[in-house]
Amino acid sequence: MMEGISMPIKLDAPTVSVIVSGCVAVTVIIFPLILNLLSENLKWARQKKSAETERIEKVTKALMDTLSEVWAGRHTVAEVIQSKLLSCFYEWERAIWPYCGMDEQESVKRIRQDIEIRNTLNNKSDDYHKELSDELHQLTFIAIRKI
Repeated sequence: MMEGISMPIKLDAPTVSVIVSGCVAVTVIIFPLILNLLSENLKWARQKKSAETERIEKVTKALMDTLSEVWAGRHTVAEVIQSKLLSCFYEWERAIWPYCGMDEQESVKRIRQDIEIRNTLNNKSDDYHKELSDELHQLTFIAIRKI
């Protein structure tokens, strides 16, 4: 027996051809799968961003609709509209909070305090309404831009 002695593999043209053909076949099968996987991953990421943007826009619209009801005086029971306003605001706050920086979070906190102590219900100033609306839209825009 010839232990420790290895025989060199003879690579003649047919052997090389079979090896190369095998590598090409594997590449032809694997490469499209990898491309498809990357494409699906990018598609999923775009869909996630789109869904999050739609969610933020939806809760912002609900909040603005509620604020316009408050300012138009459509409700006679202050507790009902205050409850609805707080609910819409908290939902909006949860939607945009992860995308806000420190300055934006401070603005959100200040607006929350205004709403919680009913300044929004009691303030009839058109300038206040405009400023609050502008600030809500600005914060929403910043959050959507950061998605």
